[in-house]
Amino acid sequence: MKIKDLKDALDIDGKPENKHEIGSLYYRGNNPAFSQDLEGAFELFQSAAEKNYAPSQYMSGLMLINGEGVKKDLDAGFGMIKQASGNGNVAAVFYEANAYFDGNVGTGTLPQNYTRAFELYSKISEGDVKIPNIVAQSNYRLAKIYQSGEGIEKADPLMALQCYEKAALAGSRESAVTLERSYLDSTAPNKFEMAFKWAQDIYKLSPKENPDLGTVNSLRDIALMKFYGKGTELDVDNAVVLFEKVTELTNAPLVSYLLAKTYAEGEKVEKNMEKAIAHLKKSADAGYADAALTYGIMLEQGVSEGDVELLSSDEFEATQYYTVAAKTNDVAKSLIQDLKDARKNRADVNHGDVSLDDLMFANADFEVFAAEAPKTDAGEEVAEQAVSEDVVAGSGVDSDSQVEETVAVQAEEEDAGAAVKDAADEASDSPTEEATDQDASADEVEKVLKQVVQEQEKADSSSDQAGELPADHIVEVGVAGDVTPQAVEVEA
Repeated sequence: MKIKDLKDALDIDGKPENKHEIGSLYYRGNNPAFSQDLEGAFELFQSAAEKNYAPSQYMSGLMLINGEGVKKDLDAGFGMIKQASGNGNVAAVFYEANAYFDGNVGTGTLPQNYTRAFELYSKISEGDVKIPNIVAQSNYRLAKIYQSGEGIEKADPLMALQCYEKAALAGSRESAVTLERSYLDSTAPNKFEMAFKWAQDIYKLSPKENPDLGTVNSLRDIALMKFYGKGTELDVDNAVVLFEKVTELTNAPLVSYLLAKTYAEGEKVEKNMEKAIAHLKKSADAGYADAALTYGIMLEQGVSEGDVELLSSDEFEATQYYTVAAKTNDVAKSLIQDLKDARKNRADVNHGDVSLDDLMFANADFEVFAAEAPKTDAGEEVAEQAVSEDVVAGSGVDSDSQVEETVAVQAEEEDAGAAVKDAADEASDSPTEEATDQDASADEVEKVLKQVVQEQEKADSSSDQAGELPADHIVEVGVAGDVTPQAVEVEA
């Protein structure tokens, strides 16, 4: 409807919807014919609200709460919001639910009421709501209530899982992270297929121009599953490309170590000792003990290809890397002592029966990666319960979808809330695929994935950069856009 027609309609019959539309024009002030006039907007919204028009009740409530064009009045404002909510305004329902869940209205406090929040979020979840961010955040918080059992009769892992899925499909990256980690740690027979699906969704929902560690970690997990052919087709070449991108964007010592081993062996990709040495040093410098041991051995022996020296022998520097490895490796301690004895006696180094070649990449088959992984937030534990009960065992995924292979800029650190939890049940009754020359067992891959996250967390904890929000933190400005209670105008 044209602005002139709106004015005429307002003058003729004063319909509340026309008053609301003109009030919105005055509120926004982004139309040449209507410069911003908050007082005028409030008068129009209030007039339409008196006719029980829900969108105007909502906007009047917001303006009272925020003190826009009228004196701030939290009680009156929240009262108007509740009227709009009762009349079915989606934005008002969402606002009221958030108020009871968070325990605040504007700058004021409100007694938390999870039961009422649960009722309101359920109304959105079960309704035909078209605003992705409201759907995503409502289902995410609903999942939190189902997982904790607060405000309801008892916790319900299955419903929590279903709400996480609804939230993820509507654009909640936090929910996708929870689902991926839960499937990785589950006993469901299709665990890797589902983990791969959600890892892809995390990547799609993540920023590309300014990627954070959520973006990078999803890329890492996709690469790992492609590298081992778990949950998707085996694609070592593409996996290596993605691994390289991950190491460019962040300090990922285990990924660097895996790349070093792959390039050094030359079985899955073309052998490249220069790249192997570079990745090994990067991993060792990050403090990864196995990498430090192998790099120390390379330094002690030196590395050459034909007549070309790739790494000169340096026993002093080798000792420094052995010292890093010795924190968790007794063999490294003996190597250090051998070097000290040789210097003291001015003799050649004698390592006795120890074969340095056998020690290089000694743990590269990842047997040691069964170390306990860090715990995660309760949301993942609840979702894991439901997944472990195989409630979604029959879900299918499209394993042929691809992800972009490039990420362009520096990453930020990710919060440990996205790490894999250690409460997983490693015993699974599902059949295990036979290993091939370019494959690994499901248990091996699971250990790799857990250890990658564990090592990443160590790197993350040493950074002062701001990280990705943990999964139990709700950001009201969601990935679907700036759809917040203060900015949304939604009609019934």
